[in-house]
Amino acid sequence: MIITPPTAHAGTAGKPGSQFTGDVFPYVTMPATDGVTINTVTFTPGARTYRHHHENGQILQVLAGRGLIRAGDGSVRVIRAGDTVWCPPGESHWHGASPDSAMTHTAISLGTTVWADPVDDDEYTSPAIEPGAAEPSASPDAEEAHP
Repeated sequence: MIITPPTAHAGTAGKPGSQFTGDVFPYVTMPATDGVTINTVTFTPGARTYRHHHENGQILQVLAGRGLIRAGDGSVRVIRAGDTVWCPPGESHWHGASPDSAMTHTAISLGTTVWADPVDDDEYTSPAIEPGAAEPSASPDAEEAHP
């Protein structure tokens, strides 16, 4: 068992650059232990991670605000306080605040994190799907087939 008291946590500090676009305030809740890292991160409006994936997956618990997340080539999805997100092992994804709201989440990363490229503004600002809404049809002809 490892108990990490607050005095041993890494402090908050603005962290532009690195694997982020925009200003984020990461707080290491628990340093890497047995391949698990827990971070609580506040993203300012417009801030987001680079694309990345996790060896054994990642759990995101949204604590405050409104954010965006996208996996692979899927649609950008809205996430809100109270949402829990599971990113399966090896699934490329990014996440961050929405353009008009800060967002804080706790990220539980399992195994190694592999960072890739930044998310450009066109992708980040593409229309986002609200929770509970269906993914857009992959083929416009599919809707026409059902009068």
